[in-house]
Amino acid sequence: MKNVFIKFLLVITLIVPFVLFTNCENNDIPKPIFDKDPGGPNPSITSITPSDKAFSGITVIEIAGENFKNNIEDNFVYFNTESGTVLEASENLLKVRVPNIVSDSVKIKVAVSGAYNFAVYDKKFVLEPAAIKYGNFGQYDKINAICMDKDENLYIHEGSKDIVKFTPDGELSTAITTDASVVNSMKFGPCNTIYYVRKNKYLYVAKLDDGTVEKFATLSGRLYDLDFDENGIIYTAGRSNILFSVKKDGSFIEAADYTKFYISAVRVYNGYVYVAGEYKGTDSSIPKTGIWRNKILGDGELGDRELVFDWYSYAGDKGILIASLTFDKDGNMYVGGDREVTITVIDKNGTASVLYEGVILPPAVNMIWGNSNYIYYYQKDSRNKDNIQITRVTVTTTGAPYYGRILPCN
Repeated sequence: MKNVFIKFLLVITLIVPFVLFTNCENNDIPKPIFDKDPGGPNPSITSITPSDKAFSGITVIEIAGENFKNNIEDNFVYFNTESGTVLEASENLLKVRVPNIVSDSVKIKVAVSGAYNFAVYDKKFVLEPAAIKYGNFGQYDKINAICMDKDENLYIHEGSKDIVKFTPDGELSTAITTDASVVNSMKFGPCNTIYYVRKNKYLYVAKLDDGTVEKFATLSGRLYDLDFDENGIIYTAGRSNILFSVKKDGSFIEAADYTKFYISAVRVYNGYVYVAGEYKGTDSSIPKTGIWRNKILGDGELGDRELVFDWYSYAGDKGILIASLTFDKDGNMYVGGDREVTITVIDKNGTASVLYEGVILPPAVNMIWGNSNYIYYYQKDSRNKDNIQITRVTVTTTGAPYYGRILPCN
């Protein structure tokens, strides 16, 4: 009995200090990882602008809501499974460039660092392409030139001598057979006609009603482009040292001096004739590549040449040449490049920006505007038949008038 009592005392002696020790504060024991729930407030979406659709890879949308983060890198915006690019961020607004995907059913979700749940946009959203391959012309070896009538029928001079007509409904037919296997530029004219040049000294007219083609005027040099003014006078130039004006009866005058200029594009806008091209002379005050204009004085007469935009300084030493030129209704120039940069928009202040950079592909040859907010151009790549195609680009504005296709027949 005595031995049992002694053993009991020994156990108590060992246990009591252990209990006292383990109940004392021990600063060496790490604190718990979470003192409280780490989740921050969940984000929410109240509205998105635009609310229902955007151009894939291009449009910057605004997402209004709550509990976003001020730091761009702490916000994550998903379009289905693809990430958008957050450009600006605050607690209540995100500006995001949409990804380059196409879908008619996009689920937009926003996540922020530290929050458990996504914010989900509960409305249908569509990402549509800003540019599409227009029609299917893979049966042709090449496309030389395009133009358009007032009903947005597209006319295409393809690898043979035919000009084919492609309607907005997708119907393709031969409009007329010309005498030329190569055409550089053509414009729709009054009385259901197409005027074209083919890198020689002649200006031709193709009459769609009776199927005839004739030389309308004999000029000089190699002609590359043409355009009408509101009075039916045609302006044409190329490697001829002269900007010509051609009247309705086929007579012409040498309207402006462009000695040593290789003109690649001609466009009439708001009382001026604009030309684009290269300067091959030795006058260092003239840009090597640029856009110039001459004021229309009346009856085919033009004022002095004046520089509008120094393209060479803008494009640098990349060697990008101007393949086409047009205007929107507000006077902004749209310049088609022959490589790298597809379309450059130059505003009335002379500020240039690339349209849909990385989304539409060069070269932008024979760029023309439809009746609404579509620009058409063709990609000319003689090395790769699969790259010979017409592209239709959707923009947010409309074009300036093309006088040739709206002139009365008289």
